[in-house]
Amino acid sequence: MFVRSVAAVAALLCGLTSTAYAHAADPVLDGTYRLGFDGANRTINGASSPTVDTSATYSFTSSCANGCVARAVLLNTTDTEAVSAHNPDLTLQFVDGTWQLSLPYDSPCEDGSDRNQLLTWFLAPQGGTDALSGTRTVATIRGCVGDQAGPLSQPMTATRVGNAAAGVLPMP
Repeated sequence: MFVRSVAAVAALLCGLTSTAYAHAADPVLDGTYRLGFDGANRTINGASSPTVDTSATYSFTSSCANGCVARAVLLNTTDTEAVSAHNPDLTLQFVDGTWQLSLPYDSPCEDGSDRNQLLTWFLAPQGGTDALSGTRTVATIRGCVGDQAGPLSQPMTATRVGNAAAGVLPMP
């Protein structure tokens, strides 16, 4: 009887441990985050191309009903990279342990043609903190005359600085 009770308690504890771990690992991305773009370590086509650090503040809400999706609304920015500075509403998906964004973007060239670019973000949660780190890449599919060739890549961090902004609608 005692052995059966110990086995039952052990099974219960294992169940509680795995359930607690699953909940602790839920990839929630809710709140206001300051995104920092590391200018000193920016590269273009793999070659060092330093610039000033920039930042953007987004309000995020997420939902994990059928896979995890986060909606981001730009609150303010000092970012000079047009492809990310001028997209106020973004949607990220949680895939393979990272929040990911893939956004095609067109911007006008001086000659009247369009520059086609693809913005990607990969942000990995940093265990037990309200911070994420990763990379921003801007790949130019078709550029303008005078554009530097090759993808722009830059380390980025996201640090939670508060609750989701008032008036920002949560994910459905």
